[in-house]
Amino acid sequence: MAKKVLAFVLLLFSVGCSWFHREHTVIAAHGISFSDTYFSARLIEKLKNVDGTTIKDPLVIRTLKTALTEELLVEATLYGWAKKNNISFSDKEINDFLHQQLGDSAALMEAQSATNLVRDAVYIQLIQARVAKTFSDGVVPTEEALKTLYSQHQKVATMPRMKLRQIVVAEEHEADTLFAAIKSGKTSFEEAEKKFSLLQGFRPDDELPLINPRDSGLFAPLEKVGVGLYPRILKSHLGYHLVKVVHVKKDATQSFAALRPSLEIEYKRQRGQELYLQWLHDHAKKDTAVIDEPRLLSITAEYQETF
Repeated sequence: MAKKVLAFVLLLFSVGCSWFHREHTVIAAHGISFSDTYFSARLIEKLKNVDGTTIKDPLVIRTLKTALTEELLVEATLYGWAKKNNISFSDKEINDFLHQQLGDSAALMEAQSATNLVRDAVYIQLIQARVAKTFSDGVVPTEEALKTLYSQHQKVATMPRMKLRQIVVAEEHEADTLFAAIKSGKTSFEEAEKKFSLLQGFRPDDELPLINPRDSGLFAPLEKVGVGLYPRILKSHLGYHLVKVVHVKKDATQSFAALRPSLEIEYKRQRGQELYLQWLHDHAKKDTAVIDEPRLLSITAEYQETF
């Protein structure tokens, strides 16, 4: 059977012969303009992620075009900032960024030889990073802000994280019998787990995941216990649980003075990102741009099927 191929064709309805198309600016802001041809190319990329049935809905096309318009307003704001501040990035910097993200892989080779749209996306990411850094560099943390961040760190650092073994059985009397046998030393927890637990997949202690008992209502009572057999049988919708704590990890707390340098870096980054997003929100607005709405509306999509 021949393989079905889905194809999307953008039709540009403009004045003049249908065999010839002259580019027209459809979005302009901050000294940056995007043509209808470029808009169409970007829209095609979005359409690749939409199935053939959905693409026939005019509302879908309209929604995608609205989203793309907002994206281009953001990009115009970033390109405009870079132009105003004489900032540009070379092909080497773009390739270095791709190498950092993808490493030595087939994906890297593919990205390096990709279309201009892919490289444009990288260029925008580099501008975003530079703008955010500019805001971060200007942040001066207050003592109160750093101490608040330190307090948040300490709460996370002192959260107990555990490795647990479980035996789950269906009946309460089974749980009582196993608990007594383990407590008396007649059998080990591990042997009983292998033979009787309803949970499949016995794993050695070093392969057990670290959990925070606070994240589970069932294990919450274990928050302050140490290593060993938990002295109570727990009940859940799965049955009756015998629990053994095999490892408890608590991060060593560090003083405010010791953590201050890293706290300053983290605070400046967080606050810089907030300021960057606020700046972007204030500048990437439709009312500061010139948008050719009729021409944007004239860009439509036709869905074709070939076999």
